[in-house]
Amino acid sequence: MSLKLPDIELVWASDDTIKRRLTEEDFNKDGILRDITHSDRITHLGCGAGLPGILCALRGAAHITLHDYNEYVIRCFTEENLCLNGVDKSKYCLRSGPWSEFQSAIQPQCYDVVVTSETIYNTEDYENLHDAFDYALSPTGVIWVAAKVFYFGVGGNVPTFVEFVESKGVFKVSTKESISSDIPRVILELKR
Repeated sequence: MSLKLPDIELVWASDDTIKRRLTEEDFNKDGILRDITHSDRITHLGCGAGLPGILCALRGAAHITLHDYNEYVIRCFTEENLCLNGVDKSKYCLRSGPWSEFQSAIQPQCYDVVVTSETIYNTEDYENLHDAFDYALSPTGVIWVAAKVFYFGVGGNVPTFVEFVESKGVFKVSTKESISSDIPRVILELKR
């Protein structure tokens, strides 16, 4: 499955990691997202161009919420990509603003899947991101966090994020996939 992209796009490297994972041959056998059906509700936090969220919509998710801090990104890139890929406007909603305000825009525990990438580079954001996860995720849902293992110069990294999440005691964290490259990446899986 290919996504249509505008001539200019904002794509995080880890968006490509999740996008690739979602399009693998064994998608339906994998268990992690095989349950994306017409009843699944998905949110993509820190969505940027929105490609993983859009791919979930194209795979049959009932509804997706795409959220980014920057309203300009939502209006000029995310919305454009949704239109280019033919995602019906009734199948998605767009939100912008800080994660601390995300909860006021949604019902509690309403998402089956939460996808996010490149959102753990700043340790000061961990509390609000964790709170958004906790508020949004259904009791049987799953969260995928795609990230570089280390972010240089900004403080956040995968080991610190995992330690933070484990200290909260709300989610179990496992590494779903490790990607060896010049800039190592992982996909973390969080479940209640």
